Amino acid sequence: LGSMTAYIRAFLNIEKENRTSWGGTIPIYAPCESAKGKGELSMRIDYVFKDEPLYKRQIAFIPVSISQPNDKQSSFTTYSVYLLLATIGEIIKQRKENPDLGKTLGELSQIRSYGMPTFKYHSVPEENDEGAKTEITSKDETDAETNPLAKNMIEWIDNYPKNYVVSPHVLGKISTRLFYALKNLEDTETVDNLGDAMHNRIIILYNTVLVEEAREFISGGTLLNNNNPRSSIAIFTANIHKIKSVNFQSLKLFTWIFSCPLLISFLNNDNKDVIKIKRHINTAIKDTWIESIYSRLKEVKILPIKNKKSSSDKLPSLYYGKDTTIRTINHLKKNRDLISYNDFMTEDVDKLMPKLKEIIARNVKENPIEEVRKYISAPENKIEPW
Repeated sequence: LGSMTAYIRAFLNIEKENRTSWGGTIPIYAPCESAKGKGELSMRIDYVFKDEPLYKRQIAFIPVSISQPNDKQSSFTTYSVYLLLATIGEIIKQRKENPDLGKTLGELSQIRSYGMPTFKYHSVPEENDEGAKTEITSKDETDAETNPLAKNMIEWIDNYPKNYVVSPHVLGKISTRLFYALKNLEDTETVDNLGDAMHNRIIILYNTVLVEEAREFISGGTLLNNNNPRSSIAIFTANIHKIKSVNFQSLKLFTWIFSCPLLISFLNNDNKDVIKIKRHINTAIKDTWIESIYSRLKEVKILPIKNKKSSSDKLPSLYYGKDTTIRTINHLKKNRDLISYNDFMTEDVDKLMPKLKEIIARNVKENPIEEVRKYISAPENKIEPW
């Protein structure tokens, strides 16, 4: 998957200077060993985790990969939830084929470089123009018996529900929802640290599995909120509490995924909603992994790459007159990845306005927003959801 990440970054660079969607990856500053003394070191992932126990370094390093153009001495370091998921799949496979899971974790947590295809592209950002290829390995040697992560991953894998088969139909719905939910997050996210960025992505993954599995296997599953979380855990929390504790016994994939040590490690364990969620579903999940690297990941900074709309992309004003409201609606439909129909119609106006200001130049105020909502809601105007 590291090679795939390098391919994606190379493709995104074509005439776009890395200022397009992140494509499932989070750009971060290069590790200290490849920075070679350039820039601030304290915000780099290997510096932040240099004194942490081996298992925490392994968790932190698994989603890291370095993409490198073949024609210049520069590199582009990214953090990817997709790489994390691929690693979990590889660990499950190795559990069957290789008894030494401690060694497997050591190999999979090495930070490796991958060559980028030679598409025509602009240079990678100057903030990350740092050195040649690198491979960072853990200095410690350990085995599954002394590594708590390896031990708990073995227990988690062995606890997969016996004879439980997830249909391709459900898996397809989960993967599709996850892709678009992550894309919507990337288009609107403003966090500057890796802790909050990964916490948000793991919550999206959990909500995706919960919604799709609940709709298939429990009554009332269709009552769950169909929207995807972004920078807030509120939607996921509300969906969790719409399901009775005893019904989580029927959501075997969700409860198994939720308890994965490599996923739950990225949650903010001090978040009150996270605490309530764990308490609500504890009848189905016993003795979950309690370690978290969230607080340390907050010290790791994300590259300041944002997708800003140019003034020419923005609607000149939030129109709400009798004959001009349709211009606003058409513009909203063009930007549905940023603001969905449900977002526009139901979200609190104070939270909605910052998003609208990214795509509309002037007059983003409460009264015009409410007038456009009334126009959309009126049956005679026949406005279809987008």
